[in-house]
Amino acid sequence: MSRETWNRFRRRARSEILCPLFELLIFSARILPWWWTRAVCSGLGRLAYYVIPRDRKRTLTHLTMAYGVELSEKEIRAMAKQNFRDLGRNFADFMISQSLNTKEELAKLVTIEGEEHVVNAMAKGKGVIIETCHLSEFELILTYGALRYPSYAVGARLDDKKMNDMLMKYRTRLGATIIYKGEANLQLFRALKNNGLLGLLIDQDTSVKSVHVD
Repeated sequence: MSRETWNRFRRRARSEILCPLFELLIFSARILPWWWTRAVCSGLGRLAYYVIPRDRKRTLTHLTMAYGVELSEKEIRAMAKQNFRDLGRNFADFMISQSLNTKEELAKLVTIEGEEHVVNAMAKGKGVIIETCHLSEFELILTYGALRYPSYAVGARLDDKKMNDMLMKYRTRLGATIIYKGEANLQLFRALKNNGLLGLLIDQDTSVKSVHVD
């Protein structure tokens, strides 16, 4: 078996395992208390720190680049572990959001501050660009928007088609539109013309004209 054939087989096998597991986790999040889901996923995130050496090393390297002068190695490791726990919580939030169907249900889960700025900007009828990053409750921003306004989000297409289709099914269930990064730039302007909320995650490196931040 060639390396390319083996890689295709491995990706397909991974998809066949992960997709049903993902569906099961979302189902469980619908029937279990939200705090339980968050606690379990936070623990799984902490476990991932120990069992995924490549991402652990990458995280430690990047944190050392950013904080190596002001923080000790012990403090950087503690921050890295917290980062993995937070990623687990983000995954929990995504699963929990699949059972939210009203603004009132979302309000029971999170506290929204500064909403008046979005309301005032949307009243001008020119659309609003929301810039955020992979921090805190970013997974729930699309849910917030879709429950109130025509909402759009820019995201990357996953290499695995089956997993990508499944993820898009859940991300768009409340009516939001996903615009694939680099594939349909004209839709960005249409989203604003439709007085929609356009969400951009801006903390990733790209190959387009941009500003590089140390």
